Amino acid sequence: VLDRGVWVTHPSHLSSPLWFQTHYEDGEYIVRQGATGDTFFIVSKGMVNVTREDKPSGDPVYLHSMGKGDWFGEKALQG
Repeated sequence: VLDRGVWVTHPSHLSSPLWFQTHYEDGEYIVRQGATGDTFFIVSKGMVNVTREDKPSGDPVYLHSMGKGDWFGEKALQG
């Protein structure tokens, strides 16, 4: 995901301590509703389903999907 756009001109020695790749299994939560975040995510492959918890049942309610090139978590970095 860092091989295009603004990331191409970003010096790699500055990126390496800041960026890392991780993998999530199908159905695994990346971020839980209400949790304090400190991470910015970029989808490099696959799909991510965005859901919210239904009150009072607690069941997940589908909102939308995200795919390669989409990102989320930027607000968590604003403090």
